[in-house]
Amino acid sequence: MACDFTNGKCFIWNEGGCNGDNTIKFLHHLAAWLGPLTVPTVIIWDGASCHTAKAVQAEAARLGFPLVPCPGIAPDLSPIEGLWEMDA
Repeated sequence: MACDFTNGKCFIWNEGGCNGDNTIKFLHHLAAWLGPLTVPTVIIWDGASCHTAKAVQAEAARLGFPLVPCPGIAPDLSPIEGLWEMDA
């Protein structure tokens, strides 16, 4: 899932498990959804291995997405975390 806080839109894409290949596919779909980047578009990700893989990071850079690591505990930066609490 990606949130465009400037325009109040969300992009949800779920095709397969969380791995490097699918994360790269997500980045490509995200780039198509956003269209030509006219403003900096920063991706804030947690430390999951599919986010930190060198191939994923290289592809994000190639597509023009700066990556910023999300702090270990930052529910305000990662609202999806609230869903996991609901399962408990």
